Amino acid sequence: MKKLCIFHMDLNFSCLREDYLRKWLRKIADAGYNSILWEIEDKVRLDSCPECAWPEAFAKEEFKGILDYSRSLGLEPIPLLQTIGHGEYVLMNGKYAHLRESQKENHHDCYCTENPDTRKFLRGLIGEYLELFGDIRFFHLGGDEAYVFGTCPKCAEKVKSIGKNALYMDHIADISAPIRAAGARPGIWGDMILHHPEEMGAITKDYLIWDWNYWDSDLVPEHTLVWGEGLVEAKDIPADISKFFPEIFDSSGKLRPFHTSHALKRMGYDVILCSAIRAAGDSFLFPNMKRAGNAVAAARICADLELVGNCVTSWAIRLNPYEAQEPMLPLAPSILADPMLSLDGAKRIASKNMFGVETPDFFDATAIAGMNISPFTCGASMAVQWNRLKDSMPAPRGYLEKLLMKCRTEEGGAAFKDWQNKLDKSEKEIQQAISLLTSFAFKAEKGFETLEYWIDALTMQLWMIRIGKMIFEDNFNSETVSLLKSLKKQTRSMISRRETPQSARKNTELLFKWLIEYRKK
Repeated sequence: MKKLCIFHMDLNFSCLREDYLRKWLRKIADAGYNSILWEIEDKVRLDSCPECAWPEAFAKEEFKGILDYSRSLGLEPIPLLQTIGHGEYVLMNGKYAHLRESQKENHHDCYCTENPDTRKFLRGLIGEYLELFGDIRFFHLGGDEAYVFGTCPKCAEKVKSIGKNALYMDHIADISAPIRAAGARPGIWGDMILHHPEEMGAITKDYLIWDWNYWDSDLVPEHTLVWGEGLVEAKDIPADISKFFPEIFDSSGKLRPFHTSHALKRMGYDVILCSAIRAAGDSFLFPNMKRAGNAVAAARICADLELVGNCVTSWAIRLNPYEAQEPMLPLAPSILADPMLSLDGAKRIASKNMFGVETPDFFDATAIAGMNISPFTCGASMAVQWNRLKDSMPAPRGYLEKLLMKCRTEEGGAAFKDWQNKLDKSEKEIQQAISLLTSFAFKAEKGFETLEYWIDALTMQLWMIRIGKMIFEDNFNSETVSLLKSLKKQTRSMISRRETPQSARKNTELLFKWLIEYRKK
């Protein structure tokens, strides 16, 4: 079977214009991918839950036309339906609140898997997905980051008797029956089951494991992520973890990148290893280009271990556009075609194809910008995903005041000083990136649209950093508000080139409204 080279097309958070979506499907195919992992969420109007559809969502017949176009490009469709966690777009609707695992505030993301109504509802959705997607070989059932899974009284009692992985498997096996009947193979994300390595025997081998790792590269890691433990240095790896995952160390005793894929392969599971070119920590304007190393290394591991495939994920909640990610698109396919190719070699080929210049200069310049983490542009300091959920809910009034107060009071104000230092550092890095990228633009022979986007985005990021400094210096005046409103207008214009009108308006408001309201208050 030909190795799957998959790109993740995430429609959560952003309702893309059809012309824009078709444009990038063509570019993705041209970059060397042969499959699309479709995470459609609420962007297709489904009969199973019409109340949950985004107002500008595609009709089913419209989306089938997009799937036909995708297939004509050689892109095999793989549907992704979240069936445990990340069900925000359904569970935030009052009609479906009874399906939640927890009724606590901001816990509208996880399904109660022991609720028979949940399984009935999900089997209905799966049946509609099967009709929508037609002839498919694979079906992804999600299941990642379900951190309140197994905690309601009924589920917790079941966990006591059989364990979390067995409860997980019982749910997935039940709802996946229609998928098997249709001749497709179900799969799940790997993180939740890897939290409980002693219970891996409960997970049967007929499920594809989509093992996501967005941090490792070809380099020996300084620390590794142990699911359920966090980032751990080699000297602190728990004995039971090294027992269950001996692959965590290589033959020289050093931490091994992507050790979970090695372990899953040894256990007899079929694995799709997943990297990311748009993920946590990104600015809303552009991704962290250091992710190039992750994309290249994951593809190489996929080839070396002869895994089923490699998936390059791109999480829409980060809001930066495909234009900014485009230079990274061909990296994974080029490594799958030639696993001996180095990271530098892959960058040079990508640069030659995109800019007509065989050099890593573009990646080096933009990586400087992607390393900066400044307030109000990414991560927990931005109102997008303020509650850690993928629900598009605006930040509550007073959110920025609370954030600043927390920075000022925690550890004697150390966090506040740390953010100020990061702002100063980020400002210098962005200025350096703009200078290097401008110099590279004079060498380039094509790809000017991408270069123009990046230079504009870096300039906007620079202004956002300066606004952040004004806020931290308590110098947030009427001129600052005027600047914010101008940046908001520019951002709305940029987003409108790719998103439908209501979607562009919603995401622009998420980015700026909380900052403007802070000054008014």
